[in-house]
Amino acid sequence: RYMTLIAAPKAGDTFKSGKLWYKVKTAARGTTKKTAGTVAVQKVNKNKSIRGSLTIPLTVKSKGYYYKVVTIPGNAFNGAKKLKKVTIKDNVTSIGGSAFRGCTSLTSVYIGAGVTKIEKKAFENCKKLKNIRIKSKKLKAVKAKAFRNIHKNARIRVPGSKLKAYKKILKYKGLGKSVKITK
Repeated sequence: RYMTLIAAPKAGDTFKSGKLWYKVKTAARGTTKKTAGTVAVQKVNKNKSIRGSLTIPLTVKSKGYYYKVVTIPGNAFNGAKKLKKVTIKDNVTSIGGSAFRGCTSLTSVYIGAGVTKIEKKAFENCKKLKNIRIKSKKLKAVKAKAFRNIHKNARIRVPGSKLKAYKKILKYKGLGKSVKITK
């Protein structure tokens, strides 16, 4: 009998897991099935098919290998008009430019503990976006217009120890005057 070995996906390869496609960013050398590298969520071609709640997971599996999900690239869910709630787990470190721009039904976003950067226009024109929870204590940069045209009475909850710093980081990023930033 012959045994077929399945090679671990390598950098640049793409694969589907659940509703989403992923692109391998880094493939660890000498991979074990537990740690094969990192991936980015791929841009969703048919954003109309993404609806309801969406979770960007900690890890995904392909061919028996596990990958940390570390990036949501620019325009990934741009225009997903039926997307209502997003949960971004802790391994994600960056949310790309216009990643969720124009998600007009989006009402709630949970941003995990790993996010360090939110690029420009990431949540622009998410007019119903009213509840934002940022768990990360590592957030260093929020780019221009990241939250422009969200719900006028939105509430952004941040870690208490970071309240002052995050108010400064989030200021002038498109937030209306009635948006509250609290702990």
